[in-house]
Amino acid sequence: PPAEEQYVNLGDSHKVFSGWTGVYTNVTEDSTVTASYETVVHVGEDGETILAATCTTPGTKAQSCVCGAETTAQIPINPAAHTGVNTTTYDDVVDPTCTDPGSRTVIVTCECGVEISRTENVEIPVDPNAHSAGVPVEMRTEEPTCGEAGILTTTTKCIHCGTTLAESTAPIPATGNHTPGAAVETVIKAPTCAAAGSKKVTVKCSVCKQVLSETTQTIPATGAHTLRHVAAKEGTCVSEGNAEYWVCTVCGKYFSDANGENAISKASVVEPKKPHELTHVDAKEATETEAGNIEYWSCPECGGYFSDAEGRNKLDPSAVTVPAKGEGYRCVLCGKVHEDEPIGWLIHLIHIIIYYVKSIFAA
Repeated sequence: PPAEEQYVNLGDSHKVFSGWTGVYTNVTEDSTVTASYETVVHVGEDGETILAATCTTPGTKAQSCVCGAETTAQIPINPAAHTGVNTTTYDDVVDPTCTDPGSRTVIVTCECGVEISRTENVEIPVDPNAHSAGVPVEMRTEEPTCGEAGILTTTTKCIHCGTTLAESTAPIPATGNHTPGAAVETVIKAPTCAAAGSKKVTVKCSVCKQVLSETTQTIPATGAHTLRHVAAKEGTCVSEGNAEYWVCTVCGKYFSDANGENAISKASVVEPKKPHELTHVDAKEATETEAGNIEYWSCPECGGYFSDAEGRNKLDPSAVTVPAKGEGYRCVLCGKVHEDEPIGWLIHLIHIIIYYVKSIFAA
């Protein structure tokens, strides 16, 4: 038999002839020999890498066996060939705020557990929403009063930018304590120089206006007279006179001085009337054509006419004239003219009687 190798491809291996069993030389008669083959893995030159090995997984490469078979071979795990299926973690993290950027250390780790990279102080951009709440601050936005509740406002703001993050309100109970305002006085009756007056004093709460107290108080008499000056006036035959005085227009009291210190009576200031200053007029007889007059007395001060020197019997001004004789008879008392002389004398007589009766009673 030939001595060269012969290959039998078995798929992932092949058989290699290793020799004959039995004697096959100097054969003189029929003899049987058996060829022997050894099974071996394909062995050949490495070809193209099909799948590269990584730090965790072996690779695969193409291989051409000496037997002529085309196979693949495993590439061992390469600890330095990291796959890129990495995990990123962070350390030394300083969170950003609404006003300031943060920072961190970025660590990239391969799936095999090997740290691939570490970058420190990587900036984290400002986060407008990354507020930090400060301590809630309470403020009495409306103070409570005696009758109304107040309002307590609680505000929470960001300690960085001051933005209000939360705000709530709660009632503050009414105090129930009134605050007295200024007393208001209302005059009920004004005092005078002699009489006391009265006033109403009201105190209200300056906040809710509720009446807290109301009293009636006496206003003392002022003692200050309202004086009207009356000048001295000399009496006449018509009217009484008076001394100088001052009279209070409120209480009616009389005083002898302008300060109202010396009170006097009303009667003390009155001066009696003066008697008439009479002028005597003689009787004059009437003629046929010219009127005459009876005897009479006249007062130039008051213009009165009298039939007596004492000025007690006043005459009508027309009674002093005696008409001309052609005019009829005129009564010396009443002054009326009567054409019928007897009737005129009768009337005159009656007047005389009345006159003397009055004189008697007057005396």
